[in-house]
Amino acid sequence: MTKKTILLIGHLWPYSYGGHRMILLCRELSKNNNVICLTRPLYNDVNSLCQEDFLVYQTSGFTDIYDPLRSFLRFFRRFWGRNNSAVIDQPNSGVINQLAGHDKEKPYIKLLVKTFLSLHRIFDCFFAFPDTEWPWFFSAMPLAHELVHKHKPDIVITNYPFTSHLIGANLKNKYPNIKWIVDFVDLWSLNHFYPYPQFRYFWESKFEKRTLRKADKVITCLRSLASLQADLLGRDVSTIYHSAP
Repeated sequence: MTKKTILLIGHLWPYSYGGHRMILLCRELSKNNNVICLTRPLYNDVNSLCQEDFLVYQTSGFTDIYDPLRSFLRFFRRFWGRNNSAVIDQPNSGVINQLAGHDKEKPYIKLLVKTFLSLHRIFDCFFAFPDTEWPWFFSAMPLAHELVHKHKPDIVITNYPFTSHLIGANLKNKYPNIKWIVDFVDLWSLNHFYPYPQFRYFWESKFEKRTLRKADKVITCLRSLASLQADLLGRDVSTIYHSAP
């Protein structure tokens, strides 16, 4: 049987936050196919990637709207102390929420963190569209075209973040013979943790349907999510269950 070449686009967990389904897809599909993974710059346990049976290409530069803030915080790392390095490097890791209520932190630090937490959702509502990772599109898109020319994939699978589906839609428009599969662990506009007001949902749901209209297949990890997504898109949505590595 001739092996197919599959290009997966998304953030490769556990080497990067999010996209914890990506590593499972890459490992499983590489058993019988030639798999290439396009992901963001990685920062965790990168050396172990040489043991994987698939190729990994990393972009460079900023990948989300808060990367300039991370760079600024890294510059002032020495004022925060070694124990808070995780907060400095990854403000979205969840540790920053704990910092605001930590009794040992200086009052001005707690005030700054609480102010940031109060403002970031408003900022996200207007600037994180479709998610905070949209700057990744500008570094990932040129590399995605290079990989298509170099490896000539039969299938493109886009995963987390939602910005990866914009890349998939762009590739499908330019290379219509490539099969494009959209894989959701969490839904986009129908996400049960959707934090934005109704006016954003109205436009975002329309944008989602337009983005995914040329996808050859849409997949979710639960039947209940597949049913919701099918109602929104007006098409069949399949289910491949998700399991922990």
